[in-house]
Amino acid sequence: MNLRLPGITTKAEFILFLEFCYCDRLVSPVTGAQILTLKHICQVLGLATLTQYFDSLAQHVRNKLESELLRDFEAKLMQQLSASGHTLDASSGALAPLSNLASEQTEQLRRSVQDLFESVKFNFNQLDNPAVV
Repeated sequence: MNLRLPGITTKAEFILFLEFCYCDRLVSPVTGAQILTLKHICQVLGLATLTQYFDSLAQHVRNKLESELLRDFEAKLMQQLSASGHTLDASSGALAPLSNLASEQTEQLRRSVQDLFESVKFNFNQLDNPAVV
């Protein structure tokens, strides 16, 4: 028997959705792109609460990736500055927040976040307390 739902074309993610419904949690690691597909499935099925859950889960993953990449970027900047003999003090502003990065660097960071979001698998242990591994 084939079950066809409008707008749902990926069998693997639909199986993840069924697994989520049965187990009340994501059992196997998923990518951010799969989370967005699960969100889409919930939208198509009219499951507003689950749609919001997967939307917040996707945003949590994006924020975590962005903060980790920004921290790595700042560490690399510190390393480059110390290797070139410069010293940093807290008031120098050398470690600019994301909003102060050059637009090219900001775009590169966003592309990196998107690439990781689509490829890296995350393991969420509990429904109420998503833990990124």
